[in-house]
Amino acid sequence: MSKVIKVYKVKDLSSGLYMAAGGGFTKTGKTWNNLGHLKSSLSGQGFYQKVSPYSSNHGKLNIGDYCHDLPNPDLVIIEIVVQETIGNTIVLTDFVSRQRRLLDLREKYGHSFADLVERIEKDDQASVWQWTLVLPHSHVAEHRKEEDELLGLLKGLKIKQNADYRKAASDNRGVAIAFKNKNHAARIKLAFSNPTRLVGIDIKDFVETNLDEAEDSHV
Repeated sequence: MSKVIKVYKVKDLSSGLYMAAGGGFTKTGKTWNNLGHLKSSLSGQGFYQKVSPYSSNHGKLNIGDYCHDLPNPDLVIIEIVVQETIGNTIVLTDFVSRQRRLLDLREKYGHSFADLVERIEKDDQASVWQWTLVLPHSHVAEHRKEEDELLGLLKGLKIKQNADYRKAASDNRGVAIAFKNKNHAARIKLAFSNPTRLVGIDIKDFVETNLDEAEDSHV
């Protein structure tokens, strides 16, 4: 039998944002495990605080009045029902192992790769942008020449940034490009003047891959 769990968020219907733990609103906000915890959080924000003779509001409000006005009517408590199912689980060992592989690759290939993966995972699209090519940093002059060649190959393949590939901001720590299509990644690597400099990484499973040869390597 599946287990049903209820959690709560506070949403501002006018902005679509959610309340954070200490007040203020963000895109994700805070999730409270129960209404008691939410009530405590609101208490910490002073919604249940009354004016006392020692209050900073004394003189502006009558003693015994509440210090804050009632919340804006656009603020609503959202009840979210989470259903626990045994078939929708991740083995913790697999999860930790995957994160370790990511950390190893991050250490090996630098922040450009890490930044790209972070943005893709934030969008929950690791399966969409699965095939990644990394150009590790080398001597500044040589690296700039290689980067220009890489960008020229992308242009020659006539694929579009953010539609067919995503690229991390280049710096002195290397260049990383993720592709939707494995064939595109393979064609770029095969056409590159020094293909051994380009490392293929499957970011769905965080393993290095040689990439199968594309059917047509001409760019």
